[in-house]
Amino acid sequence: MEEKLPFAEFYRLAVSEALDRVGRPDLDLFQKLATLPGINSKYYARLARRDWLASAEGARDIEPCAFFHPKIKSHFLRYYGPTAYNLHYMEVHARANVRLREFPELIEQAGQLVAEAIGAATKEIDQYTRAAEQILKDNGVSQSVRYGTGPLLVPAEIISPYCGTYLELIMKADRLMSLLEYQRLRRYITNADCDKEFSRVDRLLKSVASTAFGLAKGLRKRINVTTENEEDIIVAVDEEAKAAPVANDIGNNVGMPKSDVAVVAVASGATVEEIAV
Repeated sequence: MEEKLPFAEFYRLAVSEALDRVGRPDLDLFQKLATLPGINSKYYARLARRDWLASAEGARDIEPCAFFHPKIKSHFLRYYGPTAYNLHYMEVHARANVRLREFPELIEQAGQLVAEAIGAATKEIDQYTRAAEQILKDNGVSQSVRYGTGPLLVPAEIISPYCGTYLELIMKADRLMSLLEYQRLRRYITNADCDKEFSRVDRLLKSVASTAFGLAKGLRKRINVTTENEEDIIVAVDEEAKAAPVANDIGNNVGMPKSDVAVVAVASGATVEEIAV
Protein backbone atom coordinates (compact mmCIF):
# COMPACT_ATOMS: atom_id res chain seq x y z
CA MET A 1 0.00 0.00 0.00
CA GLU A 2 2.81 2.38 0.95
CA GLU A 3 4.69 1.73 -2.30
CA LYS A 4 1.66 2.92 -4.29
CA LEU A 5 2.03 6.42 -2.89
CA PRO A 6 3.39 9.11 -5.22
CA PHE A 7 7.16 9.20 -4.86
CA ALA A 8 7.23 12.67 -3.31
CA GLU A 9 4.91 11.53 -0.53
CA PHE A 10 6.73 8.21 -0.08
CA TYR A 11 10.02 10.13 0.15
CA ARG A 12 8.62 12.60 2.69
CA LEU A 13 7.33 9.81 4.92
CA ALA A 14 10.57 7.81 4.64
CA VAL A 15 12.71 10.83 5.59
CA SER A 16 10.40 11.71 8.48
CA GLU A 17 10.59 8.12 9.75
CA ALA A 18 14.42 8.17 9.60
CA LEU A 19 14.63 11.48 11.45
CA ASP A 20 12.27 10.18 14.15
CA ARG A 21 14.19 6.90 14.41
CA VAL A 22 17.84 8.03 14.49
CA GLY A 23 17.71 11.79 13.99
CA ARG A 24 19.45 11.73 10.61
CA PRO A 25 19.29 10.16 7.12
CA ASP A 26 20.95 6.77 7.59
CA LEU A 27 21.68 3.79 5.36
CA ASP A 28 18.26 2.25 6.07
CA LEU A 29 16.59 5.30 4.52
CA PHE A 30 18.53 5.06 1.27
CA GLN A 31 18.08 1.29 1.13
CA LYS A 32 14.33 1.84 1.38
CA LEU A 33 14.37 4.50 -1.36
CA ALA A 34 16.46 2.22 -3.58
CA THR A 35 13.67 -0.38 -3.62
CA LEU A 36 11.41 1.85 -5.69
CA PRO A 37 11.51 1.50 -9.48
CA GLY A 38 13.11 4.21 -11.58
CA ILE A 39 16.51 5.49 -12.69
CA ASN A 40 17.17 7.26 -9.41
CA SER A 41 17.06 3.94 -7.53
CA LYS A 42 20.66 3.26 -8.63
CA TYR A 43 21.78 6.50 -6.99
CA TYR A 44 20.00 5.65 -3.74
CA ALA A 45 21.57 2.18 -3.84
CA ARG A 46 25.01 3.78 -4.01
CA LEU A 47 24.19 6.15 -1.16
CA ALA A 48 23.24 3.08 0.87
CA ARG A 49 26.71 1.53 0.49
CA ARG A 50 28.57 3.76 2.93
CA ASP A 51 27.51 6.26 5.58
CA TRP A 52 30.33 8.81 5.62
CA LEU A 53 28.80 10.98 8.34
CA ALA A 54 27.59 8.31 10.78
CA SER A 55 30.58 8.88 13.07
CA ALA A 56 30.11 12.67 13.22
CA GLU A 57 28.63 13.17 16.69
CA GLY A 58 28.25 16.93 16.57
CA ALA A 59 25.27 19.10 15.70
CA ARG A 60 23.82 18.93 12.21
CA ASP A 61 21.06 20.42 10.11
CA ILE A 62 19.19 18.82 7.23
CA GLU A 63 19.11 20.59 3.85
CA PRO A 64 16.46 19.27 1.41
CA CYS A 65 18.15 19.01 -2.00
CA ALA A 66 16.97 18.15 -5.50
CA PHE A 67 19.56 17.37 -8.17
CA PHE A 68 18.55 17.13 -11.83
CA HIS A 69 21.57 16.63 -14.08
CA PRO A 70 23.16 13.13 -14.05
CA LYS A 71 26.67 14.57 -13.66
CA ILE A 72 25.62 16.53 -10.59
CA LYS A 73 23.89 13.49 -9.10
CA SER A 74 27.13 11.53 -9.55
CA HIS A 75 29.22 14.32 -8.05
CA PHE A 76 27.05 14.46 -4.93
CA LEU A 77 27.29 10.67 -4.53
CA ARG A 78 31.06 10.56 -4.85
CA TYR A 79 32.22 13.72 -3.15
CA TYR A 80 29.72 15.30 -0.76
CA GLY A 81 30.01 12.74 2.06
CA PRO A 82 33.82 12.57 2.31
CA THR A 83 34.17 16.33 1.72
CA ALA A 84 31.67 17.13 4.47
CA TYR A 85 33.52 14.79 6.82
CA ASN A 86 36.89 16.39 5.99
CA LEU A 87 35.42 19.82 6.74
CA HIS A 88 33.99 18.50 10.01
CA TYR A 89 37.36 16.95 10.89
CA MET A 90 39.14 20.28 10.38
CA GLU A 91 36.72 22.24 12.52
CA VAL A 92 36.01 19.76 15.32
CA HIS A 93 38.55 16.94 15.65
CA ALA A 94 41.67 18.89 14.65
CA ARG A 95 40.70 21.89 16.76
CA ALA A 96 40.19 19.71 19.83
CA ASN A 97 43.45 17.80 19.41
CA VAL A 98 46.02 18.58 22.08
CA ARG A 99 48.86 18.94 19.56
CA LEU A 100 47.03 21.62 17.57
CA ARG A 101 45.27 23.38 20.43
CA GLU A 102 48.22 25.72 20.82
CA PHE A 103 47.98 26.76 17.16
CA PRO A 104 44.41 28.07 16.64
CA GLU A 105 45.60 30.17 13.71
CA LEU A 106 46.28 26.93 11.84
CA ILE A 107 42.60 25.92 11.92
CA GLU A 108 41.60 29.47 11.05
CA GLN A 109 43.92 29.45 8.05
CA ALA A 110 42.46 26.14 6.86
CA GLY A 111 38.94 27.59 7.09
CA GLN A 112 39.96 30.65 5.10
CA LEU A 113 41.43 28.48 2.35
CA VAL A 114 38.23 26.43 2.12
CA ALA A 115 36.14 29.60 1.96
CA GLU A 116 38.38 30.97 -0.79
CA ALA A 117 38.08 27.76 -2.81
CA ILE A 118 34.28 27.76 -2.56
CA GLY A 119 34.13 31.50 -3.29
CA ALA A 120 36.35 31.24 -6.37
CA ALA A 121 34.35 28.31 -7.80
CA THR A 122 31.05 30.06 -7.07
CA LYS A 123 32.21 33.26 -8.75
CA GLU A 124 33.13 31.40 -11.94
CA ILE A 125 29.91 29.37 -12.05
CA ASP A 126 27.84 32.52 -11.49
CA GLN A 127 29.70 34.17 -14.37
CA TYR A 128 29.09 31.23 -16.73
CA THR A 129 25.43 31.08 -15.66
CA ARG A 130 24.86 34.76 -16.48
CA ALA A 131 26.43 34.24 -19.90
CA ALA A 132 24.26 31.16 -20.56
CA GLU A 133 21.11 32.99 -19.47
CA GLN A 134 21.97 35.89 -21.76
CA ILE A 135 22.26 33.55 -24.75
CA LEU A 136 18.80 32.16 -24.06
CA LYS A 137 17.39 35.64 -23.53
CA ASP A 138 18.86 36.84 -26.84
CA ASN A 139 17.08 33.95 -28.55
CA GLY A 140 13.76 34.64 -26.84
CA VAL A 141 13.86 31.48 -24.72
CA SER A 142 12.33 31.41 -21.25
CA GLN A 143 11.77 27.68 -20.66
CA SER A 144 14.21 25.18 -19.23
CA VAL A 145 15.30 21.73 -20.29
CA ARG A 146 13.38 18.64 -19.19
CA TYR A 147 14.81 15.30 -18.09
CA GLY A 148 13.69 11.72 -18.63
CA THR A 149 13.51 11.13 -14.88
CA GLY A 150 12.66 13.12 -11.81
CA PRO A 151 15.21 14.90 -9.61
CA LEU A 152 17.30 13.02 -7.07
CA LEU A 153 15.83 14.08 -3.73
CA VAL A 154 18.34 13.94 -0.88
CA PRO A 155 18.22 15.15 2.73
CA ALA A 156 21.82 16.41 2.85
CA GLU A 157 23.46 16.80 6.24
CA ILE A 158 25.07 20.12 7.18
CA ILE A 159 27.81 19.31 9.71
CA SER A 160 30.06 22.28 8.94
CA PRO A 161 29.38 25.96 8.15
CA TYR A 162 31.01 25.31 4.78
CA CYS A 163 28.67 22.43 3.90
CA GLY A 164 25.86 24.88 3.18
CA THR A 165 27.90 26.99 0.74
CA TYR A 166 29.31 23.83 -0.86
CA LEU A 167 25.77 22.51 -1.41
CA GLU A 168 24.71 25.87 -2.81
CA LEU A 169 27.63 25.67 -5.24
CA ILE A 170 26.57 22.17 -6.35
CA MET A 171 22.99 23.33 -6.95
CA LYS A 172 24.20 26.34 -8.94
CA ALA A 173 26.31 23.99 -11.06
CA ASP A 174 23.20 21.85 -11.58
CA ARG A 175 21.30 24.83 -12.97
CA LEU A 176 24.22 25.83 -15.20
CA MET A 177 24.41 22.34 -16.70
CA SER A 178 20.68 22.45 -17.44
CA LEU A 179 21.14 25.74 -19.29
CA LEU A 180 24.02 24.29 -21.26
CA GLU A 181 21.96 21.21 -22.15
CA TYR A 182 19.19 23.40 -23.55
CA GLN A 183 21.69 25.38 -25.64
CA ARG A 184 23.11 22.12 -26.99
CA LEU A 185 19.68 20.72 -27.87
CA ARG A 186 18.74 23.93 -29.72
CA ARG A 187 22.15 24.11 -31.42
CA TYR A 188 23.11 27.42 -29.83
CA ILE A 189 26.37 25.67 -28.92
CA THR A 190 28.02 22.56 -30.36
CA ASN A 191 28.29 19.23 -28.56
CA ALA A 192 32.03 19.78 -28.25
CA ASP A 193 31.53 23.21 -26.64
CA CYS A 194 28.96 21.75 -24.25
CA ASP A 195 31.34 18.97 -23.21
CA LYS A 196 34.08 21.53 -22.68
CA GLU A 197 31.85 23.57 -20.35
CA PHE A 198 30.78 20.44 -18.48
CA SER A 199 34.43 19.59 -17.86
CA ARG A 200 35.09 23.12 -16.63
CA VAL A 201 32.21 22.92 -14.12
CA ASP A 202 33.33 19.46 -13.03
CA ARG A 203 36.85 20.75 -12.31
CA LEU A 204 35.49 23.66 -10.28
CA LEU A 205 33.39 21.36 -8.09
CA LYS A 206 36.24 18.91 -7.59
CA SER A 207 38.63 21.72 -6.67
CA VAL A 208 36.59 22.32 -3.51
CA ALA A 209 36.60 18.63 -2.58
CA SER A 210 40.33 18.45 -3.33
CA THR A 211 41.08 21.49 -1.17
CA ALA A 212 39.17 20.05 1.80
CA PHE A 213 40.92 16.70 1.36
CA GLY A 214 44.37 18.30 1.16
CA LEU A 215 43.83 20.43 4.26
CA ALA A 216 42.42 17.58 6.34
CA LYS A 217 45.29 15.39 5.20
CA GLY A 218 47.81 18.05 6.23
CA LEU A 219 46.23 18.45 9.68
CA ARG A 220 46.24 14.69 10.21
CA LYS A 221 49.96 14.68 9.40
CA ARG A 222 50.63 17.43 11.90
CA ILE A 223 48.71 15.58 14.60
CA ASN A 224 50.79 12.46 14.01
CA VAL A 225 54.12 14.32 14.09
CA THR A 226 55.57 15.80 17.26
CA THR A 227 57.25 19.17 16.68
CA GLU A 228 57.99 22.30 18.64
CA ASN A 229 58.35 24.54 15.61
CA GLU A 230 55.07 26.37 15.05
CA GLU A 231 56.25 27.96 11.81
CA ASP A 232 57.15 24.58 10.31
CA ILE A 233 53.67 23.26 11.09
CA ILE A 234 51.89 26.20 9.45
CA VAL A 235 54.10 26.13 6.37
CA ALA A 236 53.56 22.39 5.91
CA VAL A 237 49.75 22.68 6.11
CA ASP A 238 49.81 25.66 3.78
CA GLU A 239 51.77 23.63 1.23
CA GLU A 240 49.14 20.87 1.38
CA ALA A 241 46.40 23.43 0.72
CA LYS A 242 48.21 25.03 -2.20
CA ALA A 243 48.87 21.67 -3.82
CA ALA A 244 45.32 20.36 -3.50
CA PRO A 245 43.41 22.69 -5.89
CA VAL A 246 45.98 22.11 -8.64
CA ALA A 247 44.64 18.61 -9.22
CA ASN A 248 41.63 18.27 -11.48
CA ASP A 249 40.44 15.34 -9.39
CA ILE A 250 40.98 14.12 -5.85
CA GLY A 251 42.55 11.05 -7.37
CA ASN A 252 45.47 13.09 -8.69
CA ASN A 253 46.85 13.54 -5.17
CA VAL A 254 49.60 10.96 -5.68
CA GLY A 255 52.03 10.08 -2.94
CA MET A 256 49.39 10.01 -0.21
CA PRO A 257 49.32 7.25 2.40
CA LYS A 258 47.53 4.09 1.25
CA SER A 259 44.84 4.53 3.89
CA ASP A 260 43.96 7.94 2.44
CA VAL A 261 44.08 6.56 -1.09
CA ALA A 262 41.60 3.86 -0.11
CA VAL A 263 39.20 6.42 1.37
CA VAL A 264 39.30 8.56 -1.77
CA ALA A 265 38.93 5.48 -3.96
CA VAL A 266 35.65 4.70 -2.24
CA ALA A 267 34.47 8.27 -2.81
CA SER A 268 35.43 8.44 -6.46
CA GLY A 269 34.34 4.95 -7.42
CA ALA A 270 37.87 4.07 -8.57
CA THR A 271 40.19 1.37 -7.33
CA VAL A 272 43.29 2.07 -5.27
CA GLU A 273 45.45 0.98 -8.18
CA GLU A 274 43.73 3.42 -10.58
CA ILE A 275 44.34 6.37 -8.29
CA ALA A 276 47.90 5.46 -7.32
CA VAL A 277 49.08 5.28 -10.94
